Amino acid sequence: MSGSCYREGHYGALMKASARLSEAREFIALYDENATVAENALAAQAGRWYGNASPAVCRELTRFFHDRFVPVPGHLASLRRFMKLGEEAPLPVLNHFYMILRDPYYRWAASDWLPARMEAGLVDIPRNGFEDEAKKVFSDVLGPTTMTRYCRNMLTALRDNGYLSGKASKSIASPAVSASALGFMLYTLKELGDGFNEFDESPLFRALLKPRELMVPLFQEGERRRWWEFTGDRTKLRGSFTLTCLNDFLTEVGV
Repeated sequence: MSGSCYREGHYGALMKASARLSEAREFIALYDENATVAENALAAQAGRWYGNASPAVCRELTRFFHDRFVPVPGHLASLRRFMKLGEEAPLPVLNHFYMILRDPYYRWAASDWLPARMEAGLVDIPRNGFEDEAKKVFSDVLGPTTMTRYCRNMLTALRDNGYLSGKASKSIASPAVSASALGFMLYTLKELGDGFNEFDESPLFRALLKPRELMVPLFQEGERRRWWEFTGDRTKLRGSFTLTCLNDFLTEVGV
């Protein structure tokens, strides 16, 4: 796995933006790629994309969402097209994907900490234990107060994206992923420089919280629909893309 698709280093959006699904949906639907981020922030305030958010919050959320959903110029139009599939393109799963790409703190929680607990047969989420583990990884970049806020927002974002269930007492969940959603994520990674065979054991693979035997039918469906050639099995997911780019994939799925 090259890792080139995944942002490294400190990133401050998590503390202020978290998952924010309803606001994210408005951003995706209404953001004008022909205008600047600042101009879109003004449109967000005027159009109440984020409810009664202040001008400062509108600026912050618009900037954070642009960073999350536009990893390369023009990508938002592809995401918009894909979301026309409705139930096959659930925003929580897609939001999870983009947060894994862009937020190293969320990625650690989703692709390292949660899978390790599942492998140990533990599905409950002790908040204090979670923060203690986060301190071992991030204490050199996050102070105590900031650490507590980030940990709280990581858990909230994981719950909102569907990978935790419960409010006061949380446990690990693993929402369904359609073959179309998997295809969109893989072809997005292709656009960002990752090959097909870099998916197995990648941060995305681990963060989906699905064993290989449950992923194989999705890859087989994608092969039937001629999105890729699948040569893997329950011990290794491998194959090759048959389409040139993400837009070709979107055409194949009918959007």
